[in-house]
Amino acid sequence: MFVKTLLPTDFSPDASAAVSCLGQVPGIVEVVLLHVLVLPPEEGTPGWEPSLEEARTAEARRRLQEQEQVLAAAGIRARIHLEVIRRGNVASAILKAAEEEKVSAIAMGARGLSPLRRYLLGSVSSAVLQDARCHVLLFRHLPVHDDGVDPRFCRLLLSHILCPVDFSKPSYELMEAVKEQPGSGEVVLVHVVPRGVSLPGQGGGMERVEASLRDLSARLDGSRKGVQAIVRTGDPVREILSAAEETDASLILIPRYGRKDYMKSIAIGRTAAAVAAGAGRPVLVRFPQVHLEIEAREITPAEFPQADRVWEHYHGQKGDPASDRIFGVWVEGQLAAVARSRRHPDGHEVDAVFTPEEFRNRGYARKAMRILVEACGDRVLFMHSVAGLEPFYRTFGFEEIPEQELPLVIRDRYAFAEGHLKEANVTPMKRVPTTPGLS
Repeated sequence: MFVKTLLPTDFSPDASAAVSCLGQVPGIVEVVLLHVLVLPPEEGTPGWEPSLEEARTAEARRRLQEQEQVLAAAGIRARIHLEVIRRGNVASAILKAAEEEKVSAIAMGARGLSPLRRYLLGSVSSAVLQDARCHVLLFRHLPVHDDGVDPRFCRLLLSHILCPVDFSKPSYELMEAVKEQPGSGEVVLVHVVPRGVSLPGQGGGMERVEASLRDLSARLDGSRKGVQAIVRTGDPVREILSAAEETDASLILIPRYGRKDYMKSIAIGRTAAAVAAGAGRPVLVRFPQVHLEIEAREITPAEFPQADRVWEHYHGQKGDPASDRIFGVWVEGQLAAVARSRRHPDGHEVDAVFTPEEFRNRGYARKAMRILVEACGDRVLFMHSVAGLEPFYRTFGFEEIPEQELPLVIRDRYAFAEGHLKEANVTPMKRVPTTPGLS
């Protein structure tokens, strides 16, 4: 999980403590020690002085070298990366460096030098957590005693791991990651049943929950010190944080996505984000490597109500088995995109191509259109494309045409526009079969 780790530092107490404690993380091969130095945008800007900029750059490099030596003393190979920006923001620079360096994880203090230190999660840490495409390890600066930082802050990070699980694919992937991670010790699995909710496939019975926990436990290496399982009922975030305190976890290890959101186009699951923001101890938000089960096929008439539910947010469309063929894309058993071919007396129309917002930007609409064209492309197809999507439909062989070329029934759907289709935000398009003789 930590083979190559990016360690951003702003030289705050939390960041410096993270540098000191990184030696307690097993499995690290290389650390990129990053500082983002924000300088005035240009000459003439208030505060701009060449000598001052040189001094700030030199001071930042000196402090990076000091922290590099701390890591070297812990046996960690490190190199420094000083990023100077004049525009943009620190979090974006950190994420850019993580992508360029192709790191396994970003490790950082949970709070920085911001005056808003009273909040549990600093603005930079929060922004990095929100958009990172790798694991994110957040160190917590626990209460300071007279002799320094609370010793729990720097204890062996993986000695007593608390893993929230919901029996989703990310949960099972998490168990494999723990099993393969060197140096991991005791593990506490905690599953929270939301009050009043019966989980699909479990019948609402605690026996099934406990059986699933035993299955997850069995996936862990039997050589570790022990595996404990806890079942709670209530608010998932509150119960996870409570269990972490009660078991004195050295680390909360949680998947970035939960059972309801890992297949969707969201940045991070609500539970993972809230646990990271509210925990009083280190948190590792793991970016799961999950293979999604995707099925693209024609929808049967008995499944038309599923398409209707997807279309609830798209002009309240309804499928009609007597005239329609509907094609869908299922992601983990959930309908994520639909496209319809409707047969009229004077032509075939393609419409109602729709992907709910949470599934967008993953190519599902393209998959739905591809199977529609494969099944119905032996005839001339007409459509009213939403303005701006013409390039998308051109990739399937559609071309823009004058409104008059549309069959009358299809054209009449937009009769209210009185020929002003641009104002109606649509473009008439037509696809001719590529095989000669078909129409």
